[in-house]
Amino acid sequence: MTANSVLVNHRQSSVRVVVNSGVGHATQHCLAGFSPPFFLFEIATSASAQNVMLYVDNSEGNDVSVIDLKTLNTVDDIRLGDKVHGLAIQADGRRLFATIESDSTPSVVDTATNNVIATIKLTGRPNQCAVTPEGHYVAVPIRDQNAVDIVDMQQQKVDG
Repeated sequence: MTANSVLVNHRQSSVRVVVNSGVGHATQHCLAGFSPPFFLFEIATSASAQNVMLYVDNSEGNDVSVIDLKTLNTVDDIRLGDKVHGLAIQADGRRLFATIESDSTPSVVDTATNNVIATIKLTGRPNQCAVTPEGHYVAVPIRDQNAVDIVDMQQQKVDG
């Protein structure tokens, strides 16, 4: 395993980061004493990782920036909708899940093409999300209902 670090300027609570290496993991640390706060992401990847991508949601905008960590260049901007609010990635790195506050949906992105492959209507405004390792379920806290929607990704609908 090798370790890399990424420093992210977290302005106005508007940046969230998901790392996709296909293998490995990411750990977030807040660097105290800085204004605005900065977050350091330690990324552990194996030598077999070909491309390590960093997904940054722009919650004040309508997209997710895709950054190649080998070159530190933005390689794509995935347009999703106003107020992209949370990101999660399937353990194998094949699917990115992004919650969109403005239309109360999570979008599912194929990370090989960066194209949206599904959008599922939720019961209210989403805030963040988490995905099971195999990508079968996505849990989405609903801001305006004090509830959590469990999305069955095979059925592409809220379970229950």
